[in-house]
Amino acid sequence: MPRKLRQELPESEILRERALRCRQLADGAGNLEFAIKLNAISDEYECDAKRTDAEGHINRRYYSSHQKE
Repeated sequence: MPRKLRQELPESEILRERALRCRQLADGAGNLEFAIKLNAISDEYECDAKRTDAEGHINRRYYSSHQKE
């Protein structure tokens, strides 16, 4: 029985979710240096997301829990 595919996500949305996770980790980090690095990574993800939107790339990904044959 084939498994259902999860909802397709635009590349920019994936990058924004990664940026949000980095910011959340930075907020909870007990180490200031690590938090600064996570914030820098978050900024890079945000820039990549904006660039992807500006260039008009759709780059949708499909997520499934089974391997391709």
